[in-house]
Amino acid sequence: MLPLIDSILNPSTMKSLLSFFLLFALVSCTPEKLDEAEAKKTAESTLEALKVENYDALYAFYASDFANSESAEERTNKYKQIFGATGKIVSYELTNTRHIAQVGDEAELILTYKVKHERLTTQMDFTLMKEEGRLAISALGIQNQ
Repeated sequence: MLPLIDSILNPSTMKSLLSFFLLFALVSCTPEKLDEAEAKKTAESTLEALKVENYDALYAFYASDFANSESAEERTNKYKQIFGATGKIVSYELTNTRHIAQVGDEAELILTYKVKHERLTTQMDFTLMKEEGRLAISALGIQNQ
């Protein structure tokens, strides 16, 4: 039994074991990639609700922290102000998809859309995360192009 312990305590064996356990820890802590098709469906359902000015429907797509960050009235007023300046949404197209998965953090997926309005074009960035088994919008950025 003593030779077995000596072989385990051997420096090269210890390095191998340490490497194995570090690799195992990194793999087990890496967040899973989020489903792009589900994310696209969520983002485009949001765009369709914005297109027809159905602001109450938007909360079904939001993560709880994002939904609770301001009142429904405040958010509706912001959207009305933005779309008052840009005009209604005419069309949109997905231009970029980016996965963000860092060890120890929740996985995120950022979908970037080019959105054509009646008066100008904007870029909308949807940040999605997994919440209670579904993909939800945790941030939404709108910029002029």
